[in-house]
Amino acid sequence: MSAANIFDVFPMGILLFPALYAAVKIAAGVLVLYFGKRYVKKRMGEEKP
Repeated sequence: MSAANIFDVFPMGILLFPALYAAVKIAAGVLVLYFGKRYVKKRMGEEKP
């Protein structure tokens, strides 16, 4: 079985989807951390008299 036969059985879209899904989840996590830290700093600054 050659590499060409493997790609005929498993189209690249099937292999690409989990990688894209993981990349989107990582990017979302980074954004949540970034904006979460900004939000906490903003809130802590407002609460101090």
